[in-house]
Amino acid sequence: MACLNTLKQEIRTLEDIFGKHHERFQIVSASVDELSCRFIGKSGKKYIIHANITPRRAHLEQRIL
Repeated sequence: MACLNTLKQEIRTLEDIFGKHHERFQIVSASVDELSCRFIGKSGKKYIIHANITPRRAHLEQRIL
């Protein structure tokens, strides 16, 4: 549970720093499972970046055992 709370706080920090009005890098949407971002190049071209956040399996396996 502590890891989940830490992840949520880190996501909020990223959203605060790279909000929808940041000139170069913007967090479009974020959850504990997925992050969607927009990078804006010098020419104004926008690049969408999608990232999946996966759990550390070794950590989960240790907790199950």
